[in-house]
Amino acid sequence: MSAATQLVELLELERHPVAVAFLDTPPEDLPRTEQMAAAGCGYWKRAADGEAFYTEATDHYGCPIGAHTHGIDLPKEDIDLMAGENRQAPYTTKNPAGQLPALELDDGSILTEITAICEYLDETQPGDRLMGDTPEARAQNRRWTRWGDLKIVEPLTTAFRAAEGLPMFQDRMRCLPEAADGLKACAQDGLVFLDEQMADGREFVAGKAFGLADILLFCFLAFGSQVGQPLNPDLKHIGNWYARVSQRPSVSA
Repeated sequence: MSAATQLVELLELERHPVAVAFLDTPPEDLPRTEQMAAAGCGYWKRAADGEAFYTEATDHYGCPIGAHTHGIDLPKEDIDLMAGENRQAPYTTKNPAGQLPALELDDGSILTEITAICEYLDETQPGDRLMGDTPEARAQNRRWTRWGDLKIVEPLTTAFRAAEGLPMFQDRMRCLPEAADGLKACAQDGLVFLDEQMADGREFVAGKAFGLADILLFCFLAFGSQVGQPLNPDLKHIGNWYARVSQRPSVSA
């Protein structure tokens, strides 16, 4: 009988335990993960499904695509989401909402929310504009970023917290396990609608240029694929878009 099976029986666990070790050098008998997760809990789901691998610090960057696109080398402070460090002091003294990520500005003020952080970096750093160079382009990017957040990202992540992620989140926030299946369906409905819209031949979500809407959607679809909400292969237009974005240097870096 394996140690994992013994723990399940001894502690009457509903899920198999996950073992984690912190080492100074990579283990020789394990492969490094081949795909970076959009969030650290994606690695735990893969481990719970029986996959054995190791990760390095760079596999846990919360928002690598936007930073790489601008060539930004941001100083980083690791916050252990799995241990709930983001829900307790000292982190909550800076960000009372306990959300990740958060960006501390030079004057000590804190900026939260993914889209707000990305827009701030877009306006203050050199490089191609993720929001667009014209009022029309910025409006379209904000339109599709907002739409994707509400119609796909929010139901996808809320469903994860209510289902596969429930053991992790149920003591941290209000979760709705009874709504998990419906929320997953809502996310898929949003993807079906987007696939229909992208049938017009656009290269990226908001039009001809790669932007924030693409970053947001790509990251969370990658996360969904690791936590039981994979992209429907019948959605050919989104599938082709996902493959194109996957080949960008900012994604593979």
